[in-house]
Amino acid sequence: MITLEVFYTKFITEPNCGCWLWEDFLLDGYGQVYYEDSRIAAHRYSFILHKGPIPDGYLVCHTCDIRCCVNPDHLFVGTSQDNMNDMKRKGRSPNNKATNNPNSKLTWYDIEKIRLIGKSQSYKETSKLFNVTPEMISGIVRNKYWINK
Repeated sequence: MITLEVFYTKFITEPNCGCWLWEDFLLDGYGQVYYEDSRIAAHRYSFILHKGPIPDGYLVCHTCDIRCCVNPDHLFVGTSQDNMNDMKRKGRSPNNKATNNPNSKLTWYDIEKIRLIGKSQSYKETSKLFNVTPEMISGIVRNKYWINK
């Protein structure tokens, strides 16, 4: 089990939004830790550490929508339906992609630049240039995000 002291060495604080970006092992963009002999998402562990137990059947959701964020101030407990409603309210549903998404920080010009430079420098360095997460850069470079122009 990871201690609180070790936990605080595994993320960096993003100065613009206050996210605590997990820098250790990621799975589908979510940080991972071992807790009670099982691997769990790092944001769930952060919630447990800072706010207490998670009720059975509930999710730990992100107000910031950054999967690798473990800042307890950006986390809330909710049902799957709560999470879906939050996604729709923020315009992040699957039919609201790319530049049609009002929360988008990037343009197609940015995407083209990311794809050019993202292969020659680290995702972390590139993410700082565009004020997005390394996970987002990875998804763009690998054509997981922003695939329909």
